[in-house]
Amino acid sequence: MNKDITLEDLGYKLITNNEKYLSYVKEFVFPLGRVSILEIIFDFSMKDVQFFHHQNDNFLNDKPYTINVQLLQAIYNKCKELGWLDEN
Repeated sequence: MNKDITLEDLGYKLITNNEKYLSYVKEFVFPLGRVSILEIIFDFSMKDVQFFHHQNDNFLNDKPYTINVQLLQAIYNKCKELGWLDEN
């Protein structure tokens, strides 16, 4: 496994970068016009990672989605890059 993998490597695009948070999204288009968007937010004030799942303009936050090992590694790398893992 590539330990240097990034969210961008997995097809996520940075859409918000400000003093409050970073937001990455990845869009999946399925047959019959179904669109699914996965959003990952790095909240600086809380130092947490939030996950949102949107489908055709509906939030599906009450339904879990799978995080594979590559995505988990990319999230870990981003937290490390942000310096969140260096603090006690």
